[in-house]
Amino acid sequence: MIRDQLRNAETEVLRNSLDRVLVIDADVHHLDVIPHLTPYMDPLWRHAIESAGDPGVKYIGDRSLAWRIQRISKQKPGGWPPLSQGSRPPVQIARLVSELTRIGVDYSILFPNDMLTLALHPQGELEVAVAKAYARWATEEVLPYEPRIWSMLYLPFSDPKTSLQLVEEFGSKPGVVGFLVTGNRNERIHHNEWMPVFAALEERNLTLGFHAVGYWGIRPFNMFDTFLTAHSLSFPIYNAIHLFNLVLGGVAERFPDLRIVFFEAGAAIMPLLMARLDTAFMMRPSEAPLLKKKPSEYMKEFFYTIQPIEHPDKLGQMQAIFDAIGRKQILFATDYPHWDCDMPGAISELGFLSQSDQEGIFHGNAIRAFDLDLEDLTLTDWKKSLGGDAGRGKT
Repeated sequence: MIRDQLRNAETEVLRNSLDRVLVIDADVHHLDVIPHLTPYMDPLWRHAIESAGDPGVKYIGDRSLAWRIQRISKQKPGGWPPLSQGSRPPVQIARLVSELTRIGVDYSILFPNDMLTLALHPQGELEVAVAKAYARWATEEVLPYEPRIWSMLYLPFSDPKTSLQLVEEFGSKPGVVGFLVTGNRNERIHHNEWMPVFAALEERNLTLGFHAVGYWGIRPFNMFDTFLTAHSLSFPIYNAIHLFNLVLGGVAERFPDLRIVFFEAGAAIMPLLMARLDTAFMMRPSEAPLLKKKPSEYMKEFFYTIQPIEHPDKLGQMQAIFDAIGRKQILFATDYPHWDCDMPGAISELGFLSQSDQEGIFHGNAIRAFDLDLEDLTLTDWKKSLGGDAGRGKT
């Protein structure tokens, strides 16, 4: 349970020597935000949301299974306070940062839960309205007031024009390290209408992310009888679809300096996708005329979070998965506070990773993926109080 992990956090941090390691968490979520964005919306959408409640496409499935994560009602003592309390940063964000600090995380990249399925909403105009409002809220109420939080702002990929405008308007705001496309969507992201967006991101040295989610409300995933099956397959499948289009559609070739991150793509499936795509490409290269090298070579230039860490029967298989992806392309992520989150010890306890590998996964790779400056980064005061290096977070 999350409570148990927090209760034992100091012991785990010290046991894994994380008090001396800078840890950047590439994937953290605050639980709800859409109902609190109405002050940043046009009157039409403000009225629609305030009168109808949260319009998002709801998750389906038990995300409190076995009580591994307990989400207490906001109305009960100790529950998550609402975002609209007027404090900066919002109380909920401050509490989230405090809990992440206790498990050994120094910096986090934050994204809201209830926008992960927004692209499945039938009204594209709503996606645009929420995306604009979230960009304003995050850059006005959160990022300037919480230096240990960064954000990848939401791109409403149903509308390429608005997506470009958001990159141009908010890409230079403090704390914005890139923009995120939610993976559960049907747009063909390699088509020409999206090229100005990719060009704008590359020109501004911003990172592009793709984040899928477990969802079984549409085919083919509603062919399953349990959340377990839909959740296990939908993440890697949605990410694989966009990954294939980015590579075979020539986006990675046309924009070689555009850094791309896949969140929760599934690590174990990557060697399979690389081998299968290379095999098909070698037999039908005319269908991907922009490519100048094998698909797997482009894939190895992307970055990947690997939470939840998958555990094959043999440790050598996991080592082979890490080697296929590339240890310099793997980012640490907790996915906190989701039910299947990983603690930092999930990395430090892997026996085949060298100290250099661990430092890369905990922070070095993220510094490259999001173009961060190591000289500006420090351990949290809580880590320093445990005996960590008072300077930069190096082992």
